[in-house]
Order: sequence, then structure tokens, then C-alpha cells
Amino acid sequence: MSIHGKEYENYYQVLNVPTDATTEQIRQAYKKASEKIQADASEAHSLFANEENDQILRDTTKAYMTLVDPTTRSQYDQKLKQQQDSPSPESNNQSNEDPSHAGASKSNGDHLGSHLTQRSDIRNRISQKNKISRQKVNEFLASVETYNGKTLREIRKMKSIELEEIAQETCIRQMYLIAIENDDYLKLPSATVYVKSFVNNYARCLDLPIEKVTQDYIHNFEQKRQNKPAKGIF
Repeated sequence: MSIHGKEYENYYQVLNVPTDATTEQIRQAYKKASEKIQADASEAHSLFANEENDQILRDTTKAYMTLVDPTTRSQYDQKLKQQQDSPSPESNNQSNEDPSHAGASKSNGDHLGSHLTQRSDIRNRISQKNKISRQKVNEFLASVETYNGKTLREIRKMKSIELEEIAQETCIRQMYLIAIENDDYLKLPSATVYVKSFVNNYARCLDLPIEKVTQDYIHNFEQKRQNKPAKGIF
């Protein structure tokens, strides 16, 4: 696959992580990549550059969504294994000549070491808040027919979970989390795949029915975007 003029053999190379990367490494790699892409987009001065960054973020998000979920990652790994069982001579040469995997593994390991404890604390804190508020939230959810930003914000506050905690756990920029809760669709990325990824991870973090939340929110998002198309990407 080709992204921004670079050739990648698989999603692991897109995120610059080894094939045995942990979920934490994948999250951090995606955070680093998306921040760079978003910075590039904000500095772009042409429609072509914006469209190019849009496609790069789309491909990077697809790689992340595939690898961060254990089920889809397992399926993807099986496909990779099948491809490797009958490699072409060209792919063999490229694999032997490219030492990037070992370097990427060491670099990511060094970079992530200082963040593991903090991320673990945040995850445990969110998990505890979800458990404490479960009964109260479940009673509230019984009356919820459709999930929108206002409902999600109300649930988050019932759980006493801060936006900053969600941002740190999901690697989603806080400006996008605020836009989600405000149903401010024009401040979200224009492509549905990005918003779907954001809402999916938001719902997962708050221990909500992921499929239902994502489906409802994306339905509203796409309807509003059809009526009021965004002028830019971010």
C-alpha cells in the first residue's frame, strides 16, 4: 500500500510499530502519527495539501482501528500469515533489506516507558468510576432512545469522568471530545471514518453500548453534514 508517496507492506508499518506491539504501543503510535498529520493539515496552504492529509489520516485511522481491536487484529494477522506463507522474491528482498522493525521496536519501547504508569493509573481510575456509577447510569440508560452529544455529556458527568481523562486514555484531542458532546459537527473531521473512530473510543471508555452509540451519533453527524457541508478538513 502507498501512503503519501511511501510504500508500506502492512498496517504495522503504517503505524511504525513491530508486529508484536502491545495495545499501548499501538495507541501511542497512532496518537503520535495523528498529531503530526493534524499539525501538517493546519499548516497546509492549498486544497491539494488538505486533501492529501485527509487521505493520510484516513489510512492511518484504518490501520489503528484494525490493530487496536483484538478481534480484527487477529483476523488481520491471519491474513498476513497467509500472505507470508507464499512470499514473492521481491517481498523477500525488501524484508531482508529493511531493518526498521528492530529500530522501531526499541524506539517505541524507550518512548513509552515513562508513560505506562500514568496511563495505567488513568485507566484504572476510569474503570473504578464506571463501576461505582454503573447502577445509576443503567437506570438512566433505560430511558435513552438515541445517543447524541448532550446525552453523552450527561452520562460522563454522572460518572464523574473528566474530558482530560478520556483524552489521555483514548488519544483523542480534547477539542474533538468537546465538539462531540456539543454536537458541533463542523468542528469535527469531515470524513465519517475519523468521527466513527472517535465516538467508538469515547463509548468504549465510558463503558457504553459501543455499536448503538456509534450508530446513533454517526447517523446524526451524516445528516447534518449533508445539510451543512464543512469547508475544511479539521
